[in-house]
Amino acid sequence: KEIKTLKKPPTFINVADNTLLWSTMVVGPMVDLLQGKRPTAVLSASNKQVVTRLTPTQKMLFWATNAPFWILAYALATAPPDLTHHGPECSARASTALSTSVAIASSVYHAVQVLAAPNTFMQRVTLWLLFVDLLFSNAALAILFGCFGNADMVREFGVPFCVLCVAVYYKRHGSPQAYAGSHGLWHVVVAAFCWRVLYHHGVSLEEALHI
Repeated sequence: KEIKTLKKPPTFINVADNTLLWSTMVVGPMVDLLQGKRPTAVLSASNKQVVTRLTPTQKMLFWATNAPFWILAYALATAPPDLTHHGPECSARASTALSTSVAIASSVYHAVQVLAAPNTFMQRVTLWLLFVDLLFSNAALAILFGCFGNADMVREFGVPFCVLCVAVYYKRHGSPQAYAGSHGLWHVVVAAFCWRVLYHHGVSLEEALHI
């Protein structure tokens, strides 16, 4: 079904249609607006393709890519790095709470995304869970850059950001399998990026997980 384009420039008056724009690093909705499309309509259409065209195995593998977020949260809780000199908002306890929130939000959103019935009500639920996922993930990245940001971090984030842009492209061009693969890869590389920043003293995965 063809997505209707906007007849006039989008405004922030209609909260229901533009809620996703209030998050900080929202690549997809910004692309939609530049193309004159309503972000919620585009996301609903692409989410329906994820539900209807991915096989059960593909859905499970895609959802399982949330595991790196849980590994990071567990490592921060059991083998926290020394971050006290960066301030209370950058402490290991705060990082643990935020990374756990990201893991929960992402896991719940993608579970509903791949399992929800393709009807109007469930698609609205999926969009609001996406908003929560974006809220926590963008907050985590904003705090991460605020606490430890430097030129090297910006350059290193280029790889995860490019992977995210690939996922955005495939989600909007009718390729749910390619979207699932690239967005799942985004989960892995951004969790690895966060690990590298938080454990900059070189704590290994085996040490953090007590293996």
